[in-house]
Amino acid sequence: MESWLTLEFPEWSNDQRISALFSRFPDRSVNSQVFEARLRFWSNAIAKAARKGFLAPTADSYAALVISSDIPTISSRFQRKGLTPLGLETVVTEMRKSGALVPVSQYLNSSPPLAQGSSSWSVSGLVKSSFQFGVSLVFGSFTESNNYNAVSDDSGFVVVELVEEYAMRLYNHVRDTSAYSTDCIHDPKVLIRNAFENSPMSDLDCMILIKSLELSGKAVVEWETLLSSAFKTSRIIKVLVSSSSSSSSSNINNSNCRITEADKGILHIKTTIDSIHAQISQLDAKVEQLKLDAKKALHNGNQKQRALMYLKQKTGVSVVLDKRIASLHTLETILSRIQQAETDIEMLEAYEKATSILTATNEKLQAANVESVMSELEDAMASQTEVQDAIDFHNKRVGELNGTVGEEEEELLEKELDALIAASGEKETAEADVDDLVAQLDGLVVQQGGLSGTSAAAETRAAAIAESEC
Repeated sequence: MESWLTLEFPEWSNDQRISALFSRFPDRSVNSQVFEARLRFWSNAIAKAARKGFLAPTADSYAALVISSDIPTISSRFQRKGLTPLGLETVVTEMRKSGALVPVSQYLNSSPPLAQGSSSWSVSGLVKSSFQFGVSLVFGSFTESNNYNAVSDDSGFVVVELVEEYAMRLYNHVRDTSAYSTDCIHDPKVLIRNAFENSPMSDLDCMILIKSLELSGKAVVEWETLLSSAFKTSRIIKVLVSSSSSSSSSNINNSNCRITEADKGILHIKTTIDSIHAQISQLDAKVEQLKLDAKKALHNGNQKQRALMYLKQKTGVSVVLDKRIASLHTLETILSRIQQAETDIEMLEAYEKATSILTATNEKLQAANVESVMSELEDAMASQTEVQDAIDFHNKRVGELNGTVGEEEEELLEKELDALIAASGEKETAEADVDDLVAQLDGLVVQQGGLSGTSAAAETRAAAIAESEC
């Protein structure tokens, strides 16, 4: 642990700083700043050491969520160079006052905020029970002494923050792996073992985790008292996962807030299925072993009688194995049908809601209403057409009065426009020829004997073009 402390806390290597931290706490009223600084350091150190399992009630036991309630034991775990801190009693007392540490017996005997199975969800009952739960959890019950230094619990202290963290992980595990309400009903120890495969939990840790889920309202639990245990033991837990298929408000308010006989029956089926799975694995292994024994008997001295005995035993075990497989199939079929029935109930509820919505909608879509609306629509469209025709007619009249050209005159004008466009095209063609001729003239070379043949031809062509334009 000392090597971990050195890595986790830089102060641990500073002799002067550690000397101050190991001394007794000053009076809070005299030097509150030093008091609060030391309290923060040691509270953090205790919480982190508890998370690592360094502060278990006994050195040879493992408890992930509980630390020792014996102050000398806790101090000895923080020993450095033969010295132990002197102020941890003050730290534990302050952590108890803040609710960070709670005696195990007090935590396990706490009552949930709401009574299980109660159909009343009144505000006054909620406030009253929640207030009593909070006060009893932090300050102890109303009948016990509030002297924290005098309270001792040989079972240790619950680290509340750590418990709540693990409880949330457990709750999320159930929520993420649950498709039906049957998936929310478990044997507590089996549930925790499956959820924390890589984090071993003691029986005490299991009880504390289950109690945390119950106190937070995330689960309902049935407890039983065993003569061999100082605390009650959880028999069955039902995690209240709101996303389960049976999460209607009526189910949550009535059946989900308590353990029913149906829940116990489902747990019995699931437990039996797990047991049969284990038996089948053992029987399979035994059948294979008997086969090997028979082969060895034949190879070792040709012991046919012994090999025959092994084969007879294998046959008997195989018969039992077949029966177990048949029983397993039957139980799994029953469980599957229960889950299917649950889905059918959900679908039926959806059908009922859909039917009521469709019925209410159809009341507004009766044939008489449809005919009335469509008739009114036709009348409105006819009226709109009449209005548009009247507007077009009067626009035409107004145009004629203002000297606007009529349709026949407009056609004549369009024809004249087309003729002008054609003539303009011919003129553009002639101008292009003239431009071409000018370009040729620019390239002429005047010779002494007069214009060349090319020049004469160009003059002749220019004269022809000028005559055509005229």
